[in-house]
Amino acid sequence: LSREPRIAVVVTDYKMPGMDGVELAGVIRMKHPGTRIILNSANSSTCAISGCAAIQRMDAFLDKVDPDPKALDKVRAAINSSIRMHKKNEQQWRRERI
Repeated sequence: LSREPRIAVVVTDYKMPGMDGVELAGVIRMKHPGTRIILNSANSSTCAISGCAAIQRMDAFLDKVDPDPKALDKVRAAINSSIRMHKKNEQQWRRERI
C-alpha cells in the first residue's frame, strides 16, 4: 500500500505470521482510511474470541469454512464504495487546483 496508495480493497486472512488480519486492518485504516478491508478466516470463532470488536475495522468478513453465498456481493460492494470515494476525492482535488 505504501507504493500504491490507490488500492481499493484489501482481502486479508485473519491468521498470518507476525501480525494478524485485525492488526493489519488497524494499520491500513490509519494510513489509508479509504481502503476497504475484507477479513477472511477459516475459524470465525477464533475471530470472536480474539476480540473482533475490532471487526468494526472491517468492511466484510468471509468465512472459509461456511462461505456466505453473498460473499462476492460483499467484495463488489467494498470495491464500489472505494471507487466512489476515490472519484469524489479526485473531483475535490481538481476543483482545488483551479
